[in-house]
Amino acid sequence: MSILWIVAIVLTVFLLLLLVMLGLRKINFDAIHHNFLELVDEVNGKVIRRGFAVRPRLVGTYKGQEFSVSITTDKSEGKRLYYIGVSMRGKSQFAFSILDNASIRDLEIVPERRERMRPVFDDRYSVEVDRKDQLNWLKIDKIEQAINGVHPFGYVLVGRSNMILERAVENIFDNTKAEVLRPLLEGLSNLHKAAS
Repeated sequence: MSILWIVAIVLTVFLLLLLVMLGLRKINFDAIHHNFLELVDEVNGKVIRRGFAVRPRLVGTYKGQEFSVSITTDKSEGKRLYYIGVSMRGKSQFAFSILDNASIRDLEIVPERRERMRPVFDDRYSVEVDRKDQLNWLKIDKIEQAINGVHPFGYVLVGRSNMILERAVENIFDNTKAEVLRPLLEGLSNLHKAAS
């Protein structure tokens, strides 16, 4: 067998593997797209997908607030994690963050920063503000109720006009179903009420 045949066979096998991987990616994103479609009518939304094997994104309006759900992925330590990002428009008096304490435990937090933080939700999360006096303005009980609807998550950033939540999951299919996303949207809507 000549070298050209060997090269042709190797390239053919490589091309077939590439096509199979592309097909599997498309099947995965089709399943997520289908999950998003289950929620579209309820939230006056639409699914945006700009290509053959491109991640879908859900945009819409929930209780009068514009929102967007997007997905990213990362592979670390041999394990693939998917990140569901939910952003929602909403006004707040000031910016604050809600951080998962498990993710910040290993960080060395300076005392000045620690003074601007308050543990919430049975010490699973911490609320952080820009100035210490802002902690007194927060409706902590309402924030904890809102956290109950979106728990678990990595962080929630609440700005003056927008909120962003990120949740890390291993099983993207189950975590993009309507019965999982609906409480996230409700929780962010409640957080908006608590922050305004």
